[in-house]
Amino acid sequence: MELSVTVNRNSFNWGTEATQAIQKFFEVERQAKELFSEDKLNEIIKFYTTDKVKKVYEVLCIVEKHNEEVDLKVAIFAEGEKGCHRLTFYLNDYEARKKGRAAEKKALTAIEEYIAYMRTDTKAKAC
Repeated sequence: MELSVTVNRNSFNWGTEATQAIQKFFEVERQAKELFSEDKLNEIIKFYTTDKVKKVYEVLCIVEKHNEEVDLKVAIFAEGEKGCHRLTFYLNDYEARKKGRAAEKKALTAIEEYIAYMRTDTKAKAC
């Protein structure tokens, strides 16, 4: 699995917000293995797609400003049992889902992008 963390420098005022962005970058770099462990990735993908993960190919993280605070935009490309998925969401939105049903619904609707690249059809026969 490829994991990378970058900073969207255009998202911040580097005169006053640079410290927050840099702190978030290094925090994510240090905690990347915990934040994106196999179990956590399975949980995230199952939450957004209801699919079980076979393999995660890529996790891209971008530190940027979202809802007036420093946040982490996460893009995941993974293969599941039902097909391949590309998800893009903000980590704070995903983490907020634990606050209750309304927050969970908001986290599901706040997803930036979800693309299902292919769906497997169990009834289809090979040519």
